Amino acid sequence: MILCIGLLVTVFVSLQVKQSLDETAVRRFAFSCDQVTLEIQERLGAYEQILRGGGAFFSASNGVERKEWKAYVESLRAERSTLGMQGIGFAQVISADRLGTHIAGIRSEGLAKYTVHPSGERPVYK
Repeated sequence: MILCIGLLVTVFVSLQVKQSLDETAVRRFAFSCDQVTLEIQERLGAYEQILRGGGAFFSASNGVERKEWKAYVESLRAERSTLGMQGIGFAQVISADRLGTHIAGIRSEGLAKYTVHPSGERPVYK
């Protein structure tokens, strides 16, 4: 009888400990998920602010030159403050009749190997 009671108590205590450990594991996992979600939201928010700033820069200007854009991007120092950011750029829309002039202009600024990708003829290059 004492053996049966001892075994029942042991099983009961073991189940309680297992349930407690499972609940702790679930809480830790939920906390980790919340932390990751928060970090992702913060990073996307930072990216959004950089994109909004770039859009405002274009909206406030009649035209943005490469040197102005470079100065703007360098002043952001995004690579230091925004983890994972590899670069900030913009793509110009170029009509087929202005493609040669565009490439020659960029190459004259010191980028001798500059070209538009992907190659091939089309009415508009983006």
